[in-house]
Amino acid sequence: MKSEVIEKILSVESQAEEIVRKADDEARKLVSDAQSESARIVSDALDEERRRGDEVVREATAVLDARLSEIEKKTEHVQNTEAEIDPDAAADAARKIVSLVCSAGVFDVR
Repeated sequence: MKSEVIEKILSVESQAEEIVRKADDEARKLVSDAQSESARIVSDALDEERRRGDEVVREATAVLDARLSEIEKKTEHVQNTEAEIDPDAAADAARKIVSLVCSAGVFDVR
């Protein structure tokens, strides 16, 4: 009878160890699955934010390109524009400059 009780205790103990081992294995699998899922969620979120950031950069680049094009057109227009100067006004300005230079004594010999 004693041996039957001891045998029963050992059997129950063995079954308990198997239950604990299976529970540990299941717990490790659950943790691993949760970590994998959280890594996937983070990766998906990063990918989405990268896509959004790329779109913002594309839009900003398009706006910048349009503004640069406008500036280039204005610059080209200004460079190709000839200013009309009244010949009489230019001659008058030249006379005044010559008069000022001569009155300043720049050419005085000492």
